[in-house]
This record gives sequence, structure tokens and C-alpha cells, in this order.
Amino acid sequence: MIERIPITLLTGFLGSGKTTLLRHMLGSEAFAETAVLINELGAVGLDHHLVRGASESLRVLENGCVCCTVRDDLADVLAELYWDRLHRRIPRFRQVVIETTGLADPAPLLRLLDGSGIAAERYAWSRIVCTVAAVHGPDEPTRRPEALRQIALADVVFITKADLASRADIEEVEARVKAINPAAARYAIARGEAPVGAWQAASTREHRAAFGVRTVETPTFTGRQLHACDVHTFTIELPRVARDRLVRALIELGGRHRHALLRVKGLVRVSDDRRLQVVQGVAGELYPLQPLDAAVDDVISALVFIVTGDIEQAVRSELDAAVAG
Repeated sequence: MIERIPITLLTGFLGSGKTTLLRHMLGSEAFAETAVLINELGAVGLDHHLVRGASESLRVLENGCVCCTVRDDLADVLAELYWDRLHRRIPRFRQVVIETTGLADPAPLLRLLDGSGIAAERYAWSRIVCTVAAVHGPDEPTRRPEALRQIALADVVFITKADLASRADIEEVEARVKAINPAAARYAIARGEAPVGAWQAASTREHRAAFGVRTVETPTFTGRQLHACDVHTFTIELPRVARDRLVRALIELGGRHRHALLRVKGLVRVSDDRRLQVVQGVAGELYPLQPLDAAVDDVISALVFIVTGDIEQAVRSELDAAVAG
């Protein structure tokens, strides 16, 4: 019998705290020998910089969603990881964590290991973990079909940012999650600090079938277009900019395009700090800029926008004018 390497699939809608959870998890001894695959949307990645140093076996799948446009790449990367591990080109790992984009549907990925090839022979799904932010309101889990499918297929759901939400809000979100997937274990956590034991729920496809959860096919799109035809990404490169101008511009953009601006993230150089600044925004709300701990010199100063509708030209014009002015 071949002992297969277990894979944890980490999902959750845009801005729900997947990377924060991943960083905390990788700091635990229980996950010391873990390979990490991070799927990023847009031509400029961010999340892998935030977990750099936490795993010696880190791979990035950029500029496409892992459940459709780069799914074949995932199988190739898993095979590459296995051979690198076998030939001791990288440290030995006992498990793999795949962090998907916020728009990924887990269902097509579950079939990735059903076929032939090294990935199917040497790996096995262990669990699906989903993050749901408590601060975005009780309707967040069902606002978009991608979020609904992520919850429906999860073995463990972490209700994140509990320190920023009221007890009533947390309970409402938890009730909504339970209604979607009553079989999933649920934990409310703050700052990504999940108990190690909460990760140990094993994945069983039977429990999803028992509660009437069905796998749904996801249509495949190419290029920048993702899943539903109203969602797409674009990247804006920025020169070194004054911090206050950047913050003011992003706050104003969030106010004008709140319903269309699903997510903005990036690494930007500002005039008052030599370190790159991590920019994070969700649903029109901008989080405080944070300096990037890791020293990186080859990173483009840029922002990635994930939006609905045709607002790209408006965002580009408004940001250029605000930053230049």
C-alpha cells in the first residue's frame, strides 16, 4: 500500500481571512512539515509574501483561479513537489495545504485526484477548511454562489474576525453556515488563531451526501474572466506615492464603487517608509496599511482589483488623478 500525502484545501470568499489563518497555522509545531500552494488572482501576487518563511516548500499559482483556468497547473505542481521531496531537493513534508482564491469552487478540485498520474497516486484529500468573516453580515455566506459552494463542501468552517463583530452577528453568521452545511464543524476565531485540534476533522464525502449536498460543475473561463461573467480582475502599477494620498484615494474609490469593488490588495511603495506596504480592502472597506515584514526587492509596486461590472477605466482614471494630485 502506498501511503498518500494528505491535502487540506483552504477556501473562503474574498477577504474572509484565509491567509491570516494560514500564517497562524504554519506557526504551530503540528504543521512544521507542511508544503504550501497558494493560488492568486492577478498578475501581481501578495499572499505568498505574507507567509514567506513559514514553509520551506512554498509554490504559487498566479494569474488564474485554481478550480478552472490553472487546474492543470495544480496537478503539475503537486507532481513536482512529490519528485522534489523524493529526491531531497526540498525538505521532507508530511502534508500539503492549498490556499485557493476567494472565488474558487472546491468541487472541481475534489475530482483532481480521481484520475491517473502522480498527483492522483501519491496524494489524498484530507479535509476542506472554509473561512467566513463575521464582520460582513449574516448575508455574506449566501451573497455569491462561490461562497455558498465553499461552505457547502467544507468539513470545518472558521468564522473569522470574531474580535471585530458583536456576539449577535457571530451567532447569526454561525446559524446561516449551519443551515447551509449542518455537518461541518464550526469555530469562531479572532486574528486567525484557530486551535490546532480544529484542523483535525477528517474529510468524508459521505457526510456531505447524507445532508443532500451535491457537487456542482463550475463553467470554465479563460483570460481574466472568472466564474460568473460579471467578475474580473485588473492590475494597476503605482510609482512611490504619498501614504495619505493613497489612503484617501482608496477610501474614495471604495465609497463610489462599494457594491462593484469586491476586493483590492497589493504591495505599494510609499514615500515615508522604505518597506513595502500591504494594502487590503474588502467590499469598499480599506484596512490600515501594514508594512511587509519580509525584505523583498524584486516586487512590483501595484494593486490588484477584483470587481464586478465594467468599472476598470473609471477606477484607473480616478486612482491616477487622486495619486497624482
